Amino acid sequence: MSISEETRKELIRLIQTPGRHRSEFTRDRPTNWKPEHVRDPLGGLFGYFSDDGA
Repeated sequence: MSISEETRKELIRLIQTPGRHRSEFTRDRPTNWKPEHVRDPLGGLFGYFSDDGA
């Protein structure tokens, strides 16, 4: 899946905007990201995301 160049530029602009980042912990949005505990749908039976792959 690809995104348009316009959408890509908008996402870059938003991520670089101060105040757009959230780092406070909540039950719905924990800040302790562990991609190796999330199944990769293309990874087969034992496939999990890696830090690089996430």
